[in-house]
Amino acid sequence: MDLSQLKIPSQKSQPSIMRSVSWMWILTGVILLIVGLWSGVLYFVLSPYKQIILQNSGDNEVYNRLLMFIDYLPLAAVFIAVLASANIYSGIAFRQFKEWALKAVQVLSYIMLFVAALFTIFWVRVWMFALDFAPSGSESHLWQYVGLFTGLAAGIFYVGVLVYFVRSIRMKAFREAYHNKTII
Repeated sequence: MDLSQLKIPSQKSQPSIMRSVSWMWILTGVILLIVGLWSGVLYFVLSPYKQIILQNSGDNEVYNRLLMFIDYLPLAAVFIAVLASANIYSGIAFRQFKEWALKAVQVLSYIMLFVAALFTIFWVRVWMFALDFAPSGSESHLWQYVGLFTGLAAGIFYVGVLVYFVRSIRMKAFREAYHNKTII
């Protein structure tokens, strides 16, 4: 085998793990931006009907409390859009090995961990609420359990991935590789 034909990447090429991390943050930011926009649209769609729904729900306290989340959708949309912008900006800066980007990604990791855990709890609460209204033994009851456990599994998986990621980027070897722009 002729070893002279092997291509050795230039020093300007970016290590693959660093590229993966930066793209993960950029894509997470884009997805969050879509979720933030969706939350804003959802507010404008549901807001006009909130009073009608509350009047028709009667004295069901749980149902009335669940509908109160409509009032918080604009705040959630703004928070998610700001978080998405920070993820995208930090991911781009991480690709360029900016000194502050590693710290920003670490802080954003903790914020995303908190948000993912809260969303998983919210998901379970909403689906448990939906199960209270489904007729027992019906096919829709089964699909609501599928929705509950699918979201719960996805949330637990995402939280687990973030815990692993936070643990990884806090390692001294990762920080040194980032500062030296080397492959780990």
